[in-house]
Amino acid sequence: EYGGIFPNTVDELASLKGIGRSTAGAIAALSMDVHAPILDGNVKRVLARHNAIAGWPEQTRVRNHLWEIATELTPADRVANYTQAMMDLGATVCTRTKPRCEVCPLADDCKARVQNLISSIPGKKPKKIIPVRETVLFIVFNDAGDVLLEKRPPSGIWGSLYSFPEGDNPKELPSLAAAVTIQEESLHALEPLRHTFSHFHLDITPVTAQGEPTDAAAEPERWLWYPLDGSIEVGLAAPVTKIIKSLSAT
Repeated sequence: EYGGIFPNTVDELASLKGIGRSTAGAIAALSMDVHAPILDGNVKRVLARHNAIAGWPEQTRVRNHLWEIATELTPADRVANYTQAMMDLGATVCTRTKPRCEVCPLADDCKARVQNLISSIPGKKPKKIIPVRETVLFIVFNDAGDVLLEKRPPSGIWGSLYSFPEGDNPKELPSLAAAVTIQEESLHALEPLRHTFSHFHLDITPVTAQGEPTDAAAEPERWLWYPLDGSIEVGLAAPVTKIIKSLSAT
């Protein structure tokens, strides 16, 4: 693409695979003495503290502000010296923890130092907010003390595993109607529990009930009366295993 000649502009360098804007700037500044700002982790920390810029440096607003400052401060002459000095300053003096402010050449007008904000700048990455979903799991006992499990569809959470029948609230029993007749007066909510997936929390309200099986409950491909002693080996959803162990211990 470049005829065997190494690119000599920041834009061309940044177009190469694995080279970002800051790395392209560093290559251009250090090897070609080209006026090219950089913003690696060390430089971000120096500029953020010197200008008391709060927030996580990778946030768009903060990053854009830091790029503006980096561009403004990068000199037209001796760019390589300036670039190396900024990287070294961040790596050896303005370190992430225990910065050596007493020997820093920028200490006198460092806004973060003057405002006692060194420890909080740069800001940390914000914690990802994990959404919370809610569900009700119905734990239906028969006269023998077994609990009714339903095989879940192949797709979705707990695919093809056995779980307690699920509903939106403790008084809705849509999937259970065909398999069991519930004694509504026996409905009893247990202590809620939380199961965490990689991308959301699931808050579960277990509801126990006593029920009489119908003929549909004999469909082995969907329904299973499961003994609490675990004598039947089937694949169980993780929260179901936890609840069954708890029930077995009582």
